Amino acid sequence: MIQIISRRAVVAVLAGAGLVAAIAVCSSLLAQPSICGEHPEQRVAQIESLAVERPLGTLRALAYAAGNDPSPQVRAVAMAAMSHLPDVHRPTVRRGLDDADPRVRIVAAQTMAQFDDDAAVDDLVKLSVQDGDPQVRIDALKSLGRCRGPRAAVALLEAADTDAVADVKMAGLETLLAKTHGKISYGLTPANTARWREIVQRWKEMLKPVYAAAGLTPDLRPQDVVVNRPCTYHCGPPAAGGPHSHHEGSR
Repeated sequence: MIQIISRRAVVAVLAGAGLVAAIAVCSSLLAQPSICGEHPEQRVAQIESLAVERPLGTLRALAYAAGNDPSPQVRAVAMAAMSHLPDVHRPTVRRGLDDADPRVRIVAAQTMAQFDDDAAVDDLVKLSVQDGDPQVRIDALKSLGRCRGPRAAVALLEAADTDAVADVKMAGLETLLAKTHGKISYGLTPANTARWREIVQRWKEMLKPVYAAAGLTPDLRPQDVVVNRPCTYHCGPPAAGGPHSHHEGSR
C-alpha cells in the first residue's frame, strides 16, 4: 500500500492539533513508500502508481527496488520510472550497469546518458566494449549518441570498426551519423566489408581532430584504454573475434 498525506492535512495538524501531532504527521511523511507484493506484477503496478503520484520518498523507494528487487522485470521498471524523476540516484544507475539481467543493463545505459558528463561517457564506453550481450552494447552506443564530448564520438566510430557483431557496427555508425544529421547510404552494411571499411577509414581521417581532443589516436582507441581495467560489467569470456578482439576492419 502507498500512503500519501496531503499538504492540507499537514497544515491542519500544525494549526489545530499541537506539536506532538505535528511531529507524528511529519514522521509519517518521511516514511518511505513501500513497494511490496508477492508477485512481480503487483510490485510493477505499485511502481507505476508511484511514478504518477510521486509522494515524498518516491526516489528512495524506486532506487531501492531498482537495485534490490529479486525480479529483473521489477528492477528494470523501477529504473525506468526513476529516470523520469527530477533527481536520479546515480549509484543505483551504475549498479544497474552490472546487473545480471540485460534488460536492467539496457535501462541503466539509457538512464546514464542523462548525466552527460565525463564519468557517464566512461561508464558507457566500457559497457559498449565489454558487455557480452550485443543488444546491451547497441543501447550503450545509442546512449553515447546522447552525450557530448569527443570521446563519445570516437567510441561510436570504433564500435563501427571493431565490434564483431554486424548490428552493433551498424548502431555505432548510424548513431555517429545521427549526431551530424546524416544517415548511412542505402544498402551499405558491414557485410560489404571493403566498402564498410572504406567509409570507416574516411571518417577516421575526418575525425582526427576529435580523436586528438579525446586524447586518443586511431591507433589508441577507447577499447584499448578500458579493456584492461577490472571488468565490473556482465562480461563473459570473449569469443574469438568478440568485442575485445582485433579483427578485420580494426587498426
